[in-house]
Amino acid sequence: KEDRPDDEKRHLRDALAIDGDAFEPAGRLLMLGVVTADRSSTTLALRRARAIAPLHPIALAGQALALKTQGKTSRAKTLAQAAAKRLEGAEGPADTFVAVAIAAADTGDPAAAKLMAKRALE
Repeated sequence: KEDRPDDEKRHLRDALAIDGDAFEPAGRLLMLGVVTADRSSTTLALRRARAIAPLHPIALAGQALALKTQGKTSRAKTLAQAAAKRLEGAEGPADTFVAVAIAAADTGDPAAAKLMAKRALE
């Protein structure tokens, strides 16, 4: 899986085509889209994740990254901080912590980025 992200992304897109309300494939595709700089996958996954669970940390992180690219840095930072705050003391998949770490780093919060990256490895 980890050495063939394009294959995994294709399978996740197929899963979303079958069940567009499934959060797990949307979240995983969002993280993979972000880390592989695949705008198409990121856009699709973010749209689905926000429709299903707009306040989920990975959806907030994805939205923060999208807003940052639009130059809306203040709102992006607010959403990235909200995503990190929702993960304080929480358990969850590494994908979520990775996306939140990237959003924190991209919006200028290296301390949160480092903490979320560390949590992703736990």
